[in-house]
Order: sequence, then structure tokens, then C-alpha cells
Amino acid sequence: MTTRTTAILPPDHPDPGRRTANHHALAEQMRQIPGVWVLVSEPATRKAAQQQTYRIRAGYGPYRGGRYAAEVRRSLTGRNEVWARYERKPR
Repeated sequence: MTTRTTAILPPDHPDPGRRTANHHALAEQMRQIPGVWVLVSEPATRKAAQQQTYRIRAGYGPYRGGRYAAEVRRSLTGRNEVWARYERKPR
């Protein structure tokens, strides 16, 4: 058995498959193109994805106003994806 050691702790790198979302920019983009689904993030767990969809639907943070739809989907590669869109005002 080989033990890996180092005098200085190496830097932490984010999972290259995960995106970090700028939610303010994403919410603004959705308002500019209502009705179009936008990939918001790829959380590591299904539960985290479901929590994020709840927060978007409930209007937390930049998604205030309550006219956002959000859904969790699993990609063909097995990643959790959070998709959201801004819905037009009813006429």
C-alpha cells in the first residue's frame, strides 16, 4: 500500500463537470427570453437539485416575482440538471 503525503495541502478544484451559476445573470437572461428553458445548474445530488427548483419557483433571490418555472432532469450521462424559464404574464 502506498500512502500519499505532501507538506503543503494542494488547492481544491471544483468538479469540472459542475457549473457554478451566476443566478442574477441567469434570471435576467430568462426575463429577456420568456418561455425559453435555460440550464441553471448541475447539482451533485438530486436533493440539491430539488431544493434549487423549489427556491426558483418560490421566488427567492434574483428569481423574485414568482413567474419562474423550474424542473429537475437527469441527463443521459446521469448528471442532475436544473432547468428554469421565465413565464409571460397572463393576458
